[in-house]
Amino acid sequence: MILQLFLGLISVALLFFFIGHEKRRRIWSILLFGAVLVLLYAFFNKFDALGISNVMYSWIPHHTLQANFSFATAVKTSAFVSVMSICLAALVYLNIVYRREEYSLYANNLLLLNFAALIILLASQDFIQLMIGSCCFSIVGFYLINDIEAKTRFIFYNFLAELAIFAALAVVYAYLDTISLTALPQYLKVGRHNDLVSLLLLIAVFIKCGMFLFQSQIIGLKRLMFNRIIALAIFGTPLSGLIVLVKLLPLISAPSYIQLIFYGIVGISLIWASIGALLIDNIKAKVLYLNMFFYAFCLYLLWNNSDLFFSQLVYLYPSLLGLYLSLLFVTVSASDETVVSKMGGFIRRLWFNFLLSLLALFVFCETFIKYFNLYPIICFVYVFVGLVAAILHTIYLGKRHSNEMVEALLNNISVAYWLPFIILNIMWLIYSEPHYGNSVWTLFSFFVFAMFLLPAEQFFRLAHWKILQEGDIIHRFYKIFLVTPLRLLGRVLWLAIDFVVIERSVIGSISHSTGFVVQNLQKIQGTGRLKYFMMILLGMVIIMINLGMYYHE
Repeated sequence: MILQLFLGLISVALLFFFIGHEKRRRIWSILLFGAVLVLLYAFFNKFDALGISNVMYSWIPHHTLQANFSFATAVKTSAFVSVMSICLAALVYLNIVYRREEYSLYANNLLLLNFAALIILLASQDFIQLMIGSCCFSIVGFYLINDIEAKTRFIFYNFLAELAIFAALAVVYAYLDTISLTALPQYLKVGRHNDLVSLLLLIAVFIKCGMFLFQSQIIGLKRLMFNRIIALAIFGTPLSGLIVLVKLLPLISAPSYIQLIFYGIVGISLIWASIGALLIDNIKAKVLYLNMFFYAFCLYLLWNNSDLFFSQLVYLYPSLLGLYLSLLFVTVSASDETVVSKMGGFIRRLWFNFLLSLLALFVFCETFIKYFNLYPIICFVYVFVGLVAAILHTIYLGKRHSNEMVEALLNNISVAYWLPFIILNIMWLIYSEPHYGNSVWTLFSFFVFAMFLLPAEQFFRLAHWKILQEGDIIHRFYKIFLVTPLRLLGRVLWLAIDFVVIERSVIGSISHSTGFVVQNLQKIQGTGRLKYFMMILLGMVIIMINLGMYYHE
């Protein structure tokens, strides 16, 4: 059934790309949403009968490079797809009702293609299909981004990540003579350059997940519309980074310094994300920093046990999406206001939005406690929930900082937003079979007390620091110490090699040689009996040489 879902998503996306009209985009999007619901209903209807399937197409049958386009899936893969399909339906619906999205049909088509890329990556059993799935994530993400600067950062970083994966897998193939993922554990026994392969793969995963030193491609998305930010946060390259890590974790050796690098980057990313979520004044940037914190936590868990990705981590995604949507509702109700320092005291007018935020946090707490009620993992969720509490405090509680225009236009979100949101969260609570133990209420109580007691308004003082709010320190470091030297090196190479060596030496010598030959041929072919005799003599020499070679053979 995975294959049918994949083909259905591709067919629907391509169909609406061709028949979708520039006018009435939302009507076309509604029709697309209906087609998606039909596909997902057919998938869920047969989900109980799903087991291990082996649908495979051999498209490179070479004996040492046998590549199969595989849809061989296990039950855990089908369960993963079913959970993420809930997020897909919610995001497709969001693009329809979100009025700022003028290209809802285009965005929804890209979401379907992104979900198809997710299936390709999940079902991959060899290097080539894994690379195809990973690159498809980067390509679809590039087109989903509608800001030029963000596109540039995104594609540059992900191009480096794909190169790192390709280089690592090329080294592995040189020693294994196979591209099958099942043969990866053998590499640590028979292969060489283990540390190089490990570092390349870790760099690729850190880039895709937007960890520290590579977070510019993720944080730079704050200029996008809120719905696209959420789509990239849930279905973007961070998700592909986790899947790549799960698939290629057997290639990563664990000497002390590689573990130190891994935990160092993950730890700094957690701290960096916490500071950004507290201090940055843009609510969309806060969501991106929360997402950075979440994926750093995921990397920490997957380092020692990749099976957690399918059995536990995936179930956090619907509740995480609900949490992000509750923050989007604030901007919708505040006439697209995204500056948090211009909010405050919204609970008096947006009490219903506030209750929806509490519902989203309760669902997230219940889901997290159900799957990760262990120390020290539980400490991560307390920090995460504390960050969300600080954000909600600055929005809903405390002094009023919004201007009269924003206050006058404040209004709770319409039924088109809140009714599906409530249905989705309640269904997820029922689906996850909750057990409301003391841990859930303890965590939720901590969130409520933190939201009312945290002195979050002190961060408003930093909202006017442009160096802090607009300055991307890592991006500046990258431009000064990486891009500028590369540009200078390229300029030097252009002057030294292209201009001096190629144009002056190679092309110049060819030009002079050609001129010399042409001038002498013109002299030989000129009029005069002596020149005719020279031509005849030259022809006789050529004939004698050819005859001699023929006779010798």
